[in-house]
Amino acid sequence: MGRPGVWEWIRGYVIIVVTGGSVGEFLSKCMGRGIEFSDVGFIGPCSIIARVSIADYRCLVEAQRASSCRVQSLGRGGAPFLLQSVARRKTALVGTVAFFVVMLVLASFIWRIDVTGASEERALQIVGILESRGIVPRIRRRVVDCDAVRALLWTEVEGLAFVSVELHGVVLRVHIAEKDIIELPEGPVDLVAAEDAVITNMIVLEGKAHASVGQSVARGDLLVSAPASSVPSKAQARAIVQGRVWREFTAVVPRTVVTRLRTGRIARRLMLIFDGRGVVLPWPASFEQYDLEERSVRAGRVELKWRTLHELVTDTVEMTRDEAASMAMAQARTEAMTYIGGGADVAAVTEMLIDTDDGSVKAVITVETVQDIARAASRRAGAK
Repeated sequence: MGRPGVWEWIRGYVIIVVTGGSVGEFLSKCMGRGIEFSDVGFIGPCSIIARVSIADYRCLVEAQRASSCRVQSLGRGGAPFLLQSVARRKTALVGTVAFFVVMLVLASFIWRIDVTGASEERALQIVGILESRGIVPRIRRRVVDCDAVRALLWTEVEGLAFVSVELHGVVLRVHIAEKDIIELPEGPVDLVAAEDAVITNMIVLEGKAHASVGQSVARGDLLVSAPASSVPSKAQARAIVQGRVWREFTAVVPRTVVTRLRTGRIARRLMLIFDGRGVVLPWPASFEQYDLEERSVRAGRVELKWRTLHELVTDTVEMTRDEAASMAMAQARTEAMTYIGGGADVAAVTEMLIDTDDGSVKAVITVETVQDIARAASRRAGAK
């Protein structure tokens, strides 16, 4: 489970585990009541782990009763619980209030500018443009207009296909996508098969056909050769070639699943490293299983590492054949939909379940599509 956001930490949160009953029905009822979950993850076929605010946690009782699910509190955190623990100590309370005031002041500034999706050279260009307009780290958040910055980048930077500018906490994030300029190979340029397929349609505009409708071709087979030309470097075959392509997507789910769940016990350790040699203060906890989170700071030959160990317990869940088949088919469908979502024209889809020798269930989905199968390629040596 990831770290909570700044505002989520300020409001306070509770980590819950939902087991038994219909988890989907439970989530639907909670959403209908306006209850919001964050960082939801499945830890078993009928159990999830999530994080909710304190206010939403109090509203889970009715949804729990209506769905016959069991909700357990695994942990809690945030400012309300911290204030509660220090309320009895005046000095600690004053320090905590001062800490929050300082944090709120610091949160009103931008401390980092991230540029993603761009080459190093293009990222430096974008940072330079922002600096020329006074948009640099330590500038106030309220003076930055994301729409104006996006319009500026569209105007100043050439070759962009997409630009987004967003403020995430104290970070200004700029994400871009550059236009892909297709470079044709040096001529003469032929058309070859991009996939193993059966040709369904073929219209030759320029060049000589080397295949016909109904013929099976393998990837790389010559479809249309470039026409003869007095300038070979400019000779290029042009054609519309479509074919049937079959792709197979598989997923295997074992009937026995081992889940790992945090118990809530935490051990924090400080490691001091000098010239590659380190010492842990105090000695590591005796957790048999744990998740490890690590942060470090280096100053010359000295390095400090903070380690947080979260104790884990494992549980073995035995699924029925139908449950394993459902999960396997869902995973295979997800992969297939990623391919279909790319714009392929689907002609047929077949699904099949197979029981493996080790007791697992294998889902196989075969997708038949009709698509363009020709791609440009330089003429191979010796080809005519």
